[in-house]
Amino acid sequence: VQVYFSDNQAMYLTPVSFVRPEEDAYTFVMKKLVEGPPKATGLVSTLYKGTKLNSVTVSDGNATVDLSKEAVAYGGGTAFEYLFVQSVLATFAQFPEVETVQFLIDGEHYDLLPEGTDIEMPLSVNKTVNYILNKE
Repeated sequence: VQVYFSDNQAMYLTPVSFVRPEEDAYTFVMKKLVEGPPKATGLVSTLYKGTKLNSVTVSDGNATVDLSKEAVAYGGGTAFEYLFVQSVLATFAQFPEVETVQFLIDGEHYDLLPEGTDIEMPLSVNKTVNYILNKE
């Protein structure tokens, strides 16, 4: 399975491959996101320090990811918020049965993250990562 972390310039998401476990793959990938990237990769975590995974469930094409309140304790930063959300969406895109991700914070629905990302409704997973515009 692949888990997406940020490069050290906060510009791109980079996948790191892990051996798919016998346990629930959805919980496994989110645990890896919470743990952060292996040190040898030089990559950076996209989840705020201290974030804990409460639960992950998948039903009818939607993954519900419940994170602790520390997930939104960063207090701002558009690049951080963007990479946080996009890393979760990109990580879940590898599972063909998952079409959307609903974010919960300590079991509660939030309308917006600190920088204004709307998470009231489930967000579509990313089939493409790191959009690059070709300017000629």
